Amino acid sequence: PVVDSGWDEVLTEAREAGIPVLLSDRRIETEDDGLYLTYIGADFMEEGRRAMRWIAANVKPEHGPVKIMELQGTLGASPTVERKRGFEEQMAGNPGYRIAYSESGDFTYEGGRRIIEDYIENYPWDIDVIYAHNDDMALGAVNALEEYGIHAGSDVVIVSVDGTKDAFQAMIDGKLNCAVECNPLLGPQLMKAVQDLMEGKELPLRIITEEKVYDQTDAREVMKERRY
Repeated sequence: PVVDSGWDEVLTEAREAGIPVLLSDRRIETEDDGLYLTYIGADFMEEGRRAMRWIAANVKPEHGPVKIMELQGTLGASPTVERKRGFEEQMAGNPGYRIAYSESGDFTYEGGRRIIEDYIENYPWDIDVIYAHNDDMALGAVNALEEYGIHAGSDVVIVSVDGTKDAFQAMIDGKLNCAVECNPLLGPQLMKAVQDLMEGKELPLRIITEEKVYDQTDAREVMKERRY
């Protein structure tokens, strides 16, 4: 699903037709959790928390509050909603940090570029950290920053979510500081859930994928093992 609302009617029809529904990659909001059997995918809230934990551990508020620019994904999508919520939840326990600017880049490279360009055209550059809800927006931001003579990874710290090979290469190149993993390799878990269902086994409401946090200290070594 692109957004997490508006699914009750079609899921009710599926239930009435005796068709079980499994969610993969994106969560949804329903009035009745019984309309689907399980969710298989990432804990988006925890991804947001992990991003803020890394920032708190590695970027200290030495000269006043750390100013964070947030590049949000598609508005209304569950990764956007929950990554923001988890990040802000963790930030609440760290008073030396604040989100100074937040816009949606719609999870796209061009969206990340556009947010940087719009900000620089309207405000003096004063951002300490960029938190991007995915790698594509982060890499678009890197490209725009370099065009304006701002060194990504040093003049501004950049943290993104996904952990793609392109993000690892950017960390190796010193242009991205941290990648919070969102593991897309859901096929084996999804097929196991389907097989368990057909064998009459009860599925847990949530099946969460294993994910980690990477930065420039381990990017080169881990890059050799990346499958996406």
